[in-house]
Amino acid sequence: MNRALLPVSWLYGWVVSRRRAKLRRLPPWRLPVPVISVGNITVGGTGKTEAVAYLCRHFMAQGIKPGILSRGYHRRSRVATLVVSKGVGPEVSVAEAGDEPYLLAQRLTGAAVVVGKDRWSTGMQAIQALGCRVLVLDDGFQRRDQLYRDLDIVLVDAADPYGEDSLLPAGRLREPLSALAEADVLIITRADQYPTAAVISRLSNLAPKALILSAQHTPANLISLNDGKKQSPEFLANRRVLAVSGIARPEAFEKTLASLGAEVTGHFSFPDHHWYSDAERKRIFLHAQALKAEIVTTSKDAVRLAWPKDWAIQGWALGVAFDIQGGAAKLNARVNKIISK
Repeated sequence: MNRALLPVSWLYGWVVSRRRAKLRRLPPWRLPVPVISVGNITVGGTGKTEAVAYLCRHFMAQGIKPGILSRGYHRRSRVATLVVSKGVGPEVSVAEAGDEPYLLAQRLTGAAVVVGKDRWSTGMQAIQALGCRVLVLDDGFQRRDQLYRDLDIVLVDAADPYGEDSLLPAGRLREPLSALAEADVLIITRADQYPTAAVISRLSNLAPKALILSAQHTPANLISLNDGKKQSPEFLANRRVLAVSGIARPEAFEKTLASLGAEVTGHFSFPDHHWYSDAERKRIFLHAQALKAEIVTTSKDAVRLAWPKDWAIQGWALGVAFDIQGGAAKLNARVNKIISK
């Protein structure tokens, strides 16, 4: 916590509280299909993208077409409402879509992806033009508006569940912890890496009505940036690698590589959602060459890294899966109840 910034945090908290109070007084806007929100209350790095993908796969397995609504954070397109995918892969560039919507469009054949700040407009586009029967809001908890949510799922990072108990900018909280009382489901992520008993106890007090579950992000696949071939994550064991990431939790990525037995010789860590320049790519290449190491990045970074075709060094993108620890049936039951109404 940065105590010098506490006065600014108090002002930020006052603004957030006023905005929430205003929204409570306004009638909600209901879309004609169920809406499920996935969000958090701390800055970045809780695993929302993987959780959104988990829900969409659950719907698609039942023959239900989901639509993902995202604001397209750091996207470079000024179009108010942009269809990234109709369900058959990305139709625009990663720069236009934003890295997370583009990655979801790549992974989820059968799910539509629409970006834009106006959730009502993007939602209606997904329903009327793309035939979506359920909508998943990416980052829908903190980004409150009048849109009615049938289910609010909030992710809590076990590495830093309370954002240093201070609002931005003194701490990492985007919302007061009291806002958790509005959540229907709380999922503690990275529960395999940190103890969670005390976290569960405190969350139970903060959100007594919420279903509390634990999840982990398990290495799922390793895809070559050179030719697209796949390997199991264990392929990295005993290999010299240079980590490259532009994510909110770079230490978690490095920890994952080490858990796979990789020899991490260095780590180029950039800010979250970083767009790589030609100069940065060249510096990464030369450093890997000097270390005689292969480059490993995250799936989200891979779409922004734009791997040059003429690079002689081997590069990999490590994908992860979102696994609920022992409570998947409970979450699925909640979700199924919403979509069966």
